[in-house]
Amino acid sequence: MKRLTLICALFIGLNGALAAEKTIYKYTDEHGVTHYSEKKLNDNYKKADLPELSVVESVPPSPDANTQSSANEEPMAAGSDTDITLIKPQPKENLWGTGGDLAVAVTPLSEAQKQKYQIQFALNSDKTPPGDEASHTFKLVPRGTHQVQAFLVTRGQNAVVGKTDKITVYMHQASKK
Repeated sequence: MKRLTLICALFIGLNGALAAEKTIYKYTDEHGVTHYSEKKLNDNYKKADLPELSVVESVPPSPDANTQSSANEEPMAAGSDTDITLIKPQPKENLWGTGGDLAVAVTPLSEAQKQKYQIQFALNSDKTPPGDEASHTFKLVPRGTHQVQAFLVTRGQNAVVGKTDKITVYMHQASKK
């Protein structure tokens, strides 16, 4: 199902005649990740055996369709594909007794987003490498005021396409004597 969704996403915006003439190549790397391309980038890429594409003309949304929202909607589903929301810690939170650990988390990505993006966390000016996890724990964070932020980056290219607001947290640790 994931692959079918990815294949369909490749063709969004193309009309039926152009899509029918395109050749798509597929390659599965040593990590089991499948890559698709309109060009045969190397000998590893083979012509993909894809189902026939069905193209349906889109209908513009009604003007009031975007203004209605449900209180139960998850933040990732409510906004654009590149929205990202920091859910832990809370802005201006005082953190006590953590042993120097600072746990940060964002709203989990949808399956479609996981195919395109990774998450990168930042504590002050130090950034983690982009990854697939929606949470991270910074270790040995000294007491004091710290800035936390998360970024949504494109998979493989590491271009920032979305980011959370930068929040301030306060680390409090007991002094050792």
